[in-house]
Amino acid sequence: AERTSLSESLKKSTASQESLKQAHAQEIAAIRAALEAEISRIEKARDQARRSAQLWKAAAFITAGAGAGFVIGGLPGTVIGILLGASINIFLQK
Repeated sequence: AERTSLSESLKKSTASQESLKQAHAQEIAAIRAALEAEISRIEKARDQARRSAQLWKAAAFITAGAGAGFVIGGLPGTVIGILLGASINIFLQK
């Protein structure tokens, strides 16, 4: 009888350990999924910030080119300055 009791106790303990292992695996999977979602969100925000910075930089070059062109050559100089500013921006992005 004592042997049967020990055997049943061992079976219950083994079942309990398996249950804990499964619960632990589910927790790890949930944490991994949350981390992957957060990484994705951060990467998207970083890419958006990079695009925004590139747009501001392009606007700065175009504005500077337009201003310098206007001072040097009036309206035709403005057009040439805009084109040069945009070209410099494109060149520097490579």
